[in-house]
Amino acid sequence: MTDLQTFKRKLASGEPQSEADPTFAKVRYHSWHLEQLHSVATGNTELPSRPLPNGIELVQAQVRWSHLTEKLTKQGIVVCDFQTALSHFPNVLQRSLGQVIGPHANTLAAINWKEFTNGILVWVPAETHVTELINVIQTITADLASRLIVYVENQAQVTILSQLRSTEIAQGKSSLVMEVVAEPGAEVNLITVDEIGPQLQGSIFRKATVRQGAQVNWYNAELNQGNQLIDLQSQLVGTGAQSLTNVIALTSDKQIQGLNTKILNQAPHTVGNILQRGVILDRSRLVFNGIGEIKQGAVGSDAQQESRVLMLSKYARGDANPLLLIDESDVTAGHAASVGRVDADQLYYLMSRGIDKKTAQRLVIRGFLGPVVVKIPTKEVQQEVINLIEKKLVAAELQGED
Repeated sequence: MTDLQTFKRKLASGEPQSEADPTFAKVRYHSWHLEQLHSVATGNTELPSRPLPNGIELVQAQVRWSHLTEKLTKQGIVVCDFQTALSHFPNVLQRSLGQVIGPHANTLAAINWKEFTNGILVWVPAETHVTELINVIQTITADLASRLIVYVENQAQVTILSQLRSTEIAQGKSSLVMEVVAEPGAEVNLITVDEIGPQLQGSIFRKATVRQGAQVNWYNAELNQGNQLIDLQSQLVGTGAQSLTNVIALTSDKQIQGLNTKILNQAPHTVGNILQRGVILDRSRLVFNGIGEIKQGAVGSDAQQESRVLMLSKYARGDANPLLLIDESDVTAGHAASVGRVDADQLYYLMSRGIDKKTAQRLVIRGFLGPVVVKIPTKEVQQEVINLIEKKLVAAELQGED
C-alpha cells in the first residue's frame, strides 16, 4: 500500500509551482508568519466528545470517531479519513485530491500541501439522494494543516455540516483546505461553521468546481476569535451551474478577519449570488472582498452580490469591497455594499421598552444577521449558529461604545 506522503508527491509531480501570496485587499497578514506552520499529527482524544449518527471527527490527524447509519452505508456513502481512503478508495482520492486547489496554487496552499498528514473524504455516488445531515468535525489542539474533500457525483444530493474548531488552549498556526466537486446535476449544500480560538492564526481556503446543471450552496459562519484569512470560491464551469454563497462573520477584541468571496461564471447561463453580513465589536477589524467575475462566452449569466457590515464600536474598522469583472455583454450583474454604525433610533426604541443596552445591542445584531442565518437549510443548525453567536457576544462583554 502506498503511504500518504508518497501519494502526495506523486500527485504534485508536474504541478506548476507558484510563489505568489494570496491577495486579500486591505488585510496585512504577513506579520502573522503563517509560513511557520509545522503541523502536529497527535491530538488529545480525551477531550469531551459527542459522536453523531452520521459523520466523522478528526482531532489533529487522528480519527476520534466515525459512524454512518445502515441506510447511508447501503447507499454507498463514504465518509472517512485519508488513510482509510488510501487503503479502500485510492481511485476516488486520486481523482479528487488537489484537483480543485492544486498543491502550489499559492504559497499558503503549498504550505498546507506540504504539512497535512491526514484529512477527510466525503464521497456521494451518482443519483444518491442523502436525506440525513452528514457531520464533519475537525478539532485543532496545536499547529495543524488539514484537508477536506467533498466529491458528489452526477445527480446526487447531499447536505454537509463542516465544523472547524479548536480547544481553548490551542495556539500556533492553522491551515484548512476544502475541495468540492459537484458533477453534472448534483446539488450540494455546505454549511461551514468556524470557531477557532484566539491563540491561533491561520487560513481557510474553500473552493468548489460546479459542473453542468449542478448547484453548490454555501452557508458560512465565521465565528473565530483569532486572526483568520478566509477564501471562499465557486467556479461555475458547466452550462446552467449555480452557486449561492451566504456568509456571516462576527469579530471581537483586537482580531482581524479577512474574507475573499468569489464566484467565477465560466459557462453560459450560470448564476452566482453572494450575500454577506458582518458585525464588528471592540477594536476588531473585518474585511469583505466580494468578487463576481463573468468570463467571455458566459452568455446569459447572472452575478449579484451584497455585503453589509455593522460596527458596534467607534474603535472598530470594517470594509466591504465589491468588485465585478465582466467580460461578456449579454449578462446581468449588480452589487451593493455598506458599512455603518448601529442605528441609534433602534437602540433607543428597545431601551425605551425597558430593555438594557447590552440586550438591545444583541437583539439588533441578531436581527442584522438573521437574513443570512435563516437561509441555513436545517432548523437545528440555524439554532446552533444562533447559540454560537450569542456565546461570542457574551464573551465579548459588549461595552456599547459611542
